Amino acid sequence: MTWEILMGLLTLLTALAGLAKTITNNTRALTEIRCTVSALNDTVLQQRRDLGAIREQLQNLILRVHDLERETGEGGRHD
Repeated sequence: MTWEILMGLLTLLTALAGLAKTITNNTRALTEIRCTVSALNDTVLQQRRDLGAIREQLQNLILRVHDLERETGEGGRHD
């Protein structure tokens, strides 16, 4: 085995090691992105549920105010 062949093999091994490191880093980053997106999705779903509950409370309050205005005969009058 000559030194040229040995240097060629060393170069190939170095290139493969660099490629493996790049793939490992990209896999780690992709996993982190997936976890972050999953957490964001959970947060958005929770906020959507909270918003629905707030909307329902607001609608109930609007109906109560409307009923009170109708009972007192002050529908829309401001003195």
